[in-house]
Amino acid sequence: KGGEQAGGASGEETTCDFAKLDIRVGELVEVWNHPESTKLYCEKISCGDDEPREVCSGLRDFFTLEQMTNKRVLVCCNLKPAKMANFVSNGMVLCAKSADGKTVEFIDPPSDAPLGTRILPQNFSGGTEPYTANQVKKKKVLEAVMAAGMATDADFVATWSGEKLVAGKGGEVCRASSLANAHIS
Repeated sequence: KGGEQAGGASGEETTCDFAKLDIRVGELVEVWNHPESTKLYCEKISCGDDEPREVCSGLRDFFTLEQMTNKRVLVCCNLKPAKMANFVSNGMVLCAKSADGKTVEFIDPPSDAPLGTRILPQNFSGGTEPYTANQVKKKKVLEAVMAAGMATDADFVATWSGEKLVAGKGGEVCRASSLANAHIS
């Protein structure tokens, strides 16, 4: 079945729920106000693919267009396309959110991580081949990952189920700017 992704284990089954998601380093190359919603931005995000993917995010209450443009972010790339106010979104930008919901911060990838680099837990077992969008939806992988706890730790480092999230196997950690112990979604 097709070629392996960079860093993929040779045919090893992906058993870690987080590794089933294709979360990658991306860059917001174009951002505009959604024409039909005051809460949404439409974005073109370069994630190492041939063409930037179009994603819709509910971040207008938290960031200006200037803060969004050319920002490096983490993007979940293997979700089924979802229509948001007549705009088809092909992914989800991950952010940390304060308990009161008033503060939102991007989860910053390491500055030297190339676009498209996979984000994985620092320690996990099993393969790294991500599921297809249909498998993610059918097996409720995103829900399982969120239920296991994706949050920043006391040092603002992004974690999942207590494990630090890194860019590629053995890479540097991803982190929020100032939100500690905050839920990531």
